Amino acid sequence: MDEGTKFDMSRDILLDYLKELKDKPLNIAIRVYGSKGGACEDTELIFPFVKAKDINFDDLAKILQGLGPIGQNTPIAYSFTKAEGDFINKEGENNYIVLLTDGIETCRGDPCKVAEEIFASSARIKVNTVGIKIDEKGLAELNCIVKPSGSLVLNAETASELLSSLKEVVEVGYQSNLRIKIVDKNGKNLYWGWDYNCPDEDIPCKLAAVQSPAGWWMCKFLPGHYIFTIENWWGDEKKFEVDLCEDKVEEIVVTFDRGDIAEYQYKPYGVIHTNVIDNEYENEKFLIFLCMNEKCKRDNLKNFIGGGSFQNFCGGRTMTWEDVTQFAEFIAPPGTHEVCVYNYKRDEALLTGD
Repeated sequence: MDEGTKFDMSRDILLDYLKELKDKPLNIAIRVYGSKGGACEDTELIFPFVKAKDINFDDLAKILQGLGPIGQNTPIAYSFTKAEGDFINKEGENNYIVLLTDGIETCRGDPCKVAEEIFASSARIKVNTVGIKIDEKGLAELNCIVKPSGSLVLNAETASELLSSLKEVVEVGYQSNLRIKIVDKNGKNLYWGWDYNCPDEDIPCKLAAVQSPAGWWMCKFLPGHYIFTIENWWGDEKKFEVDLCEDKVEEIVVTFDRGDIAEYQYKPYGVIHTNVIDNEYENEKFLIFLCMNEKCKRDNLKNFIGGGSFQNFCGGRTMTWEDVTQFAEFIAPPGTHEVCVYNYKRDEALLTGD
């Protein structure tokens, strides 16, 4: 696949996907590089921020159709620097850059350093990346770029993979309203547990949670006032209170003086979306398990619910689990996985996926 073909495919898929976002609570802008001759300062905001519902797709299509891969340079770092200015007056919002690229930095910039700087800025800009048929060297750079904010790296080989990758990296952004990270005094990620109150005790309030390889939990809660209790493996506890709403992400970092350090490897991970539906009971409660590379062991389920070891439940390969009423999202490495859904009220377990 040549450069022009990849560019045309990406442009068409991007336009079609943006149409799917028309009813989502998003503001969207588009910045490009390498479209005017390929200098290392060749980057342009071709479509300033506008609400998804207000996008004129005829105008956008004309703008995108007028683009082409002209230059030979890839100024990712410089484009990040200029993109930071695109987020003026958006402090406190859930700000993401989705980098769509088929190559690595070629202008002697340091995209990893710039990504760290814009994440530390007042706008707290996080970068998700989608590579288009990119090699191992390119993936290493993309993993480095997302490391500061704990975001996602995906690599697409085909048009269908590109579309699904775009959906994953965008949905992680707009489906969360709380980001939590628990660290020790040196900034290293900790293993930890958490508890919280629901504003209405009769209505379960956590809708989803997904953990990034960098240790951030990106969560979706119903709007309301919450009190969180965080505990590390040493039994130390800390509390924080937060007001959560639909269209703003609160970011919390809780620091303990001690704890067990969790190290994460940065590699392309995919998101597994699990929806739970029960037509007979309202507000049914479920426990959802993701079992990695090995079958869930149904006969160990009751032992686990009664206080057994979650490692035993999935043969020592459990990735994570969620207590939900609607849906859960998991980040998982390549391999064969199964999802086990346990119904509290019926005391039944159902295995899905493969």
